[in-house]
Amino acid sequence: MSGRTAAVAVISGGVAVPLPSVASTWLAALERFRPDILAAIQDLRDIRDRAQARGATRVLPLNHGNALSVYFADPEGNTVETYIDMPFYIAQPHGDPLDLSKDDATIMRETEAICRSDPTFMPIEDWQARFALKAVRH
Repeated sequence: MSGRTAAVAVISGGVAVPLPSVASTWLAALERFRPDILAAIQDLRDIRDRAQARGATRVLPLNHGNALSVYFADPEGNTVETYIDMPFYIAQPHGDPLDLSKDDATIMRETEAICRSDPTFMPIEDWQARFALKAVRH
């Protein structure tokens, strides 16, 4: 899954604040966590495990269809989201439980099935092309 993008934000008072933020120092303690290299499902597992080992609470893996996320609360109570993009588009909000104990191929297969069952589904490249066309028209 190399080439995928990933990001981390702290959600404080309902507002997403991209890193660097109050949690960036804490996340740096997750053994040199680098959001720019979070690109595979295993990275989500690793971050989840490291965060829990360092006292994170409210750990919640979710499958958004267009992204796989792990949410958790840092020791100050800030909600942190780590995610990787998927090659699918479906309208948001969407969130199904994500079982990270499953192997990558199973997660990908289940994610694609979830997405294809949604009436807004399309491959991400198709959505990007449509979005770009709309942007040019406006």
